[in-house]
Amino acid sequence: MRGGTSTRCIGRSGRLGVRCGRHSPTSRPRRRPCAGRALDSLAAVRCHPARGSGSGPERKMTATTRTTLITAALLTATAVLAGPVAAAQKRPPGVPEGEVSIPVAGKTDVATSHGSLRVLKPHGPFEGARAMVVMTSQGARTTVRLKVTGVGRTAAGRTFGAHLHTGPCVAGNGAAAGPHYNTDVINGHKPVRVDHEREIWLDFTVGPSGAATASTAVRFVPRPGDRSIVVHEHATDHHGTAGARLACLPLTWH
Repeated sequence: MRGGTSTRCIGRSGRLGVRCGRHSPTSRPRRRPCAGRALDSLAAVRCHPARGSGSGPERKMTATTRTTLITAALLTATAVLAGPVAAAQKRPPGVPEGEVSIPVAGKTDVATSHGSLRVLKPHGPFEGARAMVVMTSQGARTTVRLKVTGVGRTAAGRTFGAHLHTGPCVAGNGAAAGPHYNTDVINGHKPVRVDHEREIWLDFTVGPSGAATASTAVRFVPRPGDRSIVVHEHATDHHGTAGARLACLPLTWH
């Protein structure tokens, strides 16, 4: 007994009463202390199993069996403790709903934005249109999906260029969006390439109902910031240009 406590375990007779580790001078020689008290799930493990090689509940426990039981108990305890940690994860402070960066499984970021397109050129087909963009980054790869609805009927069958830009989306001010987001430019790589692998292009063709979708995947992860998806007047050519800026959707992540 140490500090008023005593460790007991099940003896050969199946009853409590055999002390683990300390004995009177007339008792049997000291045996190895019981390791089972620290884990409730191992309370039924005998400290001093019966000798011999018989079968049934009195079979001598091997080192491998003992190790397996201890490992299983530790794994169970770890799973229980991990629950509160995962539940404690919250949206980063200061990130508004609708424009949010959400960590998933520690390696994936999802940035989303949805709402009315902000008009950059009045009296165009995108007045009253809405859009939604979802950008998913995992490892060194990013996938972006765009959906546009409510486009004017006069635009049916037309293809419009759309790209990720470095600056924010400001209604009536297309210049505020800045240039295309180009990973070579951002990271100072030379020579700079302008194509669908170094930038995020989301050209779409409007259907009869005024809706359109587009998606792309690139092998880089855009840096966080106040960005925008800008819709241009024409389809994107091989130089990356697509004409006047007609509308935009803000996309912010941290």
